[in-house]
Amino acid sequence: LMADASVPLQVVITSYNRGRFLAHCVDTVEHCLPYAHVSIRDDESDDPETLRVLDRLEARHTVHRAPGRGNGKHGGLYGHMQAALEAAEPDAPLMYLQDDVQVVRPVALSEISALAALFQAEPTLGFVSPAFIPVSGKGRSPDGDFDFTPETGMFWPEASRRRSSGVYYSDINVCLPARLRNVGWQFARREPECDALARQYFRNMAIPALPFVAWLPLVPAYRGKRKTWALRRAEQQRNAGFHPYRMLTPADTERLRARQPLSPPWAEAMLTLQDAALPQPWHHNSLQGRRWLKRLHNAEAALARWFRWGQP
Repeated sequence: LMADASVPLQVVITSYNRGRFLAHCVDTVEHCLPYAHVSIRDDESDDPETLRVLDRLEARHTVHRAPGRGNGKHGGLYGHMQAALEAAEPDAPLMYLQDDVQVVRPVALSEISALAALFQAEPTLGFVSPAFIPVSGKGRSPDGDFDFTPETGMFWPEASRRRSSGVYYSDINVCLPARLRNVGWQFARREPECDALARQYFRNMAIPALPFVAWLPLVPAYRGKRKTWALRRAEQQRNAGFHPYRMLTPADTERLRARQPLSPPWAEAMLTLQDAALPQPWHHNSLQGRRWLKRLHNAEAALARWFRWGQP
């Protein structure tokens, strides 16, 4: 991803075997952020539908098809993020998205300029999360765990023993490449590890009072590019699939911007699914709340690792 200095926003979308979701994510970026330079980094997808989507996207965006360095729970995600950081134009904001998110409202160029100004005003700021906060994580992130500064329009997560991530770092983020490079930033293998690393270099991350990105609920998932029987079963029970959001209208945007009291931007309180069949809270991990299936999944994954390591 190389961008001219005049590009106001660089967007990197990571992808693996979720063609329908990737196409939807890119469509919402094009609609809501038409000025952005978009790059897609695919982690060697082999699903025919995804390959067809990538072929179509190559006509208008940069598409990288290669394995990311590392092969942990999230495949080569963090290797692709590191490669994008190393290739990015240093002084233009860089936003990391994944194929299971969408942009939910048009974003004025002035909002991106305000984010760039926030980085300049906060020299120890490493990351901004542009995403609504899922209520499914509210048990570890109650309203009292955020500080709000009216002059910036930002919520700032406070450190808590209930949080292993989401205070200093989120995988869905906006950053300044030059700032990360200056500290020798290297993405770790997991989000909590990245959060711990960010804590060494930066202040707690910022969350806009009205974000513009949201994780789609109950997206079919992979763990290390594989699906265990337990994960498949949990996805069947949860009705995992394609559940996109309705786009916020200008009237919706103004109403939410003027909301009182000004609470943190909980997704379920502010967004609406196109398919209203999913009960709230919207889960983003099919194994959440399925204790015996989660244990079985962990056992299957451990057995698979043992089997692979034991091969000559």
